[in-house]
Amino acid sequence: MRTLATPAAFLFVVLLAVIQACAPAQAPIRGNRIRSIPEMQATHHHRPVTLRVGWVPYTEWTESNADGTASVADSVRFSEMPVIFVAYPDSADGLWLDPSIDDALLGRLVKHSLMTQQPISRPFDEFLGRATCSPCHPERVPLSTR
Repeated sequence: MRTLATPAAFLFVVLLAVIQACAPAQAPIRGNRIRSIPEMQATHHHRPVTLRVGWVPYTEWTESNADGTASVADSVRFSEMPVIFVAYPDSADGLWLDPSIDDALLGRLVKHSLMTQQPISRPFDEFLGRATCSPCHPERVPLSTR
């Protein structure tokens, strides 16, 4: 029985060494700062952004004439397609988005609009680069540049 305990103990020590070597490094704790955040006690709120799905009617047909004009024949089709409508309740600003928009891009646009209180606009890369937090950021809180 003693011969089985020695290899088992050796394997146990090797397993612990492998786990220790492969474990992700923990981030160092910065001092002893503790932050308490009372739930639902915000001092002010940014304006809301509303997302809705709407069904937009469309007409589809096939061009059948040699000159490129459409012939209104049996090829006409009426249907509806979904779109995402981004609205701002206190404003006339709004934007239709294709539901096949990249999830990460949609998330960045909505978050950026919520944080900066600027309506989403096209081209999206210009909107993301132009909108800034400084107009609505409390003066007493330093503006993060991350």
